[in-house]
Amino acid sequence: MIRIDEKSFQSIVEYMKQSYGLDLSKKKVLIECRLTKVLQNLNIPSFEAYVKMLNQDHSGQLIEQMVDILTTHYTYFLRENEHFQLLKNNLLPEFVEKKKNAVYKIWCAGCSTGEEAYCLAMVMEDYKKQTGLSLDYQILATDISDNVLDIARNGEYSIKQLSTIEPYWQLQYCYVKNNTTFFIDDDIRKHITFDKHNLMEPLKINRQFDLILCRNVMIYFHKDMRYQIVKSLENHLYKDGYLMIGHAEMLSVKETQLTTVFPSVYKKEIK
Repeated sequence: MIRIDEKSFQSIVEYMKQSYGLDLSKKKVLIECRLTKVLQNLNIPSFEAYVKMLNQDHSGQLIEQMVDILTTHYTYFLRENEHFQLLKNNLLPEFVEKKKNAVYKIWCAGCSTGEEAYCLAMVMEDYKKQTGLSLDYQILATDISDNVLDIARNGEYSIKQLSTIEPYWQLQYCYVKNNTTFFIDDDIRKHITFDKHNLMEPLKINRQFDLILCRNVMIYFHKDMRYQIVKSLENHLYKDGYLMIGHAEMLSVKETQLTTVFPSVYKKEIK
């Protein structure tokens, strides 16, 4: 493994903080381990030389590769399933009662390889079938990594992941392609738009949502950047809209004016 010098380490940490809000200040070993292979493949002798190349990379490809490698993309179908049950049993009935024929709009911020977005669409389809309502919905799913977005758009996953999906959903929304992979049905996929987005920057199109999920993402943000990101998420919520974060995450009263309504679930109350 190629060891990173302190100056190069601080340069990478500061870049990731300022550009993406991520806190890697205690991730020296992670940076060394994940980037050593990049240096070896490119025949770069040291991290000092690597940082110099990053600064001279006008194409942005080397920087994009680094960001993709240093960010965490771990996820799976029905992760923290309580949120999906809450959507089906509480949030959607409330929405239908108040807005009836309106389109339900969801934003998955930090969608990774797409499992969360597809689960949301399956919940929506289940709710429509069980209630007989013709509820229309749109899901925007964003991430900073082109690689994970390509996987998400493709909608094809390892057969090993199929067992994590509810049996009914497997029959209705998943199609086994061969003995190694399955893919998500087109009727589910048509409701989802996958797009590249850095949470430190404004959305390409200014819009509001009934539900925003930013789950197991903010734990990686620098504390100085969390407030800025949370405020942005708040501004993109309709009044009476909801924000869901990860079960291991929590927003303090200093970080948000949203009201806690369930564990890791916040509401933008009408005032």
